[in-house]
Amino acid sequence: MSTMTLNKKTFRIAGLLLILCLISAAILSGTFAKYTNEYFGQDTALVAKWDLEMKAGEKEFSVSPDPVADLDLFEHAYKNNIAQKDGDDYIIAPGVDGEFTLSMTNNSDVAAAITFDITKTGANVPMEFFIGDSFPTEGNDGVLKDVVALKTALNELNEGNPITLAETTGTKEVNVLWRWAYDGTAATAGANDESDTALGTDSATADRTSYKLNIDITATQVTPE
Repeated sequence: MSTMTLNKKTFRIAGLLLILCLISAAILSGTFAKYTNEYFGQDTALVAKWDLEMKAGEKEFSVSPDPVADLDLFEHAYKNNIAQKDGDDYIIAPGVDGEFTLSMTNNSDVAAAITFDITKTGANVPMEFFIGDSFPTEGNDGVLKDVVALKTALNELNEGNPITLAETTGTKEVNVLWRWAYDGTAATAGANDESDTALGTDSATADRTSYKLNIDITATQVTPE
């Protein structure tokens, strides 16, 4: 085979390879030549805070599961003709009355409904209650004869419904008056000199007769709308 023939074959092969390369490049360029972008984004949500404060006068209620807070619900100004206190406890008797203010503050990011559970333990002192500034001077309109009536009244302060504290700045104050009437009233029909005297006689023992008022306040988130 002559050198010229070999050269021709070489050129043909080289030409074919060049054509194949060009075809492959065209195919590949058509496959990968396209627009392309990546897009990114994110958002952050904050969990609503739950922060309320309940007070009776200047003292704060404890929050479960902390121990029960000692409040000054029976603080009174009577000093004449009665020993005012025994240690940290105030002494009550027929003719003594007082008041305490329940203060509720909502610093939460959500509204809260407030409900009360009121119970008493100890002696059956004929205690009367009233929500407002003063007991009525005549009659017993609005006078609450026991803790059950007080509980009901506190839970219906919002037009028959529980109190609702608005989010972030909701506040409410409720003034509660109490008294052990010197003379029995229609509200405490079962009270008389004999039953009152029995309470005092029982308290003359080493284990003094006591009357304890228990206030349990529950705050519940209101459903967002």
